[in-house]
Order: sequence, then structure tokens, then C-alpha cells
Amino acid sequence: MTQIDYKEVPYDWALCFQNDCPMASTCLRFVAGEQIPEKVTRHMAVMRGARKGSTCSMYREAKTVTIAYGMTNLFNGLSREVTIGVRDKVMNLFGSRAHFYRYRAGKYPIGPDIQEKINRIFTKYNIKHPAKFDRTLVSFDFYSH
Repeated sequence: MTQIDYKEVPYDWALCFQNDCPMASTCLRFVAGEQIPEKVTRHMAVMRGARKGSTCSMYREAKTVTIAYGMTNLFNGLSREVTIGVRDKVMNLFGSRAHFYRYRAGKYPIGPDIQEKINRIFTKYNIKHPAKFDRTLVSFDFYSH
């Protein structure tokens, strides 16, 4: 079975405890639920209604991905005109100016889906290099949607 450090599990991320699920052994929600320390007495859970036969609307494959933190150098080397357009598009990905600046500062993880969207924006503006994040690490995929 895959080992997960429970400290990596986001506090608001639903876990699964359905031992009879045919996908349990490959589901990140189940595998993470198996790692809960005994001192933890409450956590958000996936309910049985998520399962329909052999499928589950809450299923998340237990795989690792590259997670990014911080974007303080994201616009380095870009012209002012390009930076303005790219910054507006990237900022819109985060829903608000405040959220963008929190992610930019590295306060929250940037999952692979958002990284890919940022790189698509770079491509649209003919930027030849991929987005530069302050740091990256390999983690279980708690962050994609």
C-alpha cells in the first residue's frame, strides 16, 4: 500500500473509509484515510452516495505530481507590454488580486492544473520558456480538480 504522511493531507480534504469499494487500493482519499493517526477524532469524509456501482465521483488516483510554490520571478525577462497582458490572465486564474498575491508569495500550493494553465498563457503570448516557480516538490495530488 502507498504510504502518505498525514501532515501532507489538506485539512479540508475529504477522506474515504469505504473498505468495500473496488477502487480503494488505488484511491488517494482511501489510502490517506488509512494513515490517520489515532489522536485525530474528526475529519471530513466521502459519503456512500458518491459511489455509483463501480465508479465514484470523489475518486482521486493515488499518484504523485509536481507541486509549485511561489511565482515571484514569473514575469522576469518579459517586456512591460507582455507582462501586463500575461499578469492579467494569470491573475484571473486565482479569482482575485488578493488570492493571486498569496499564491505568488508561496503561501499556497499551485497544483499541476493551474501550472498547465499558466504555461498555456505563456504559449499564447509566444513566451518560449515555461513558467518559473520559486520552488517545486513532488507530492501526492491533493491539488488538482
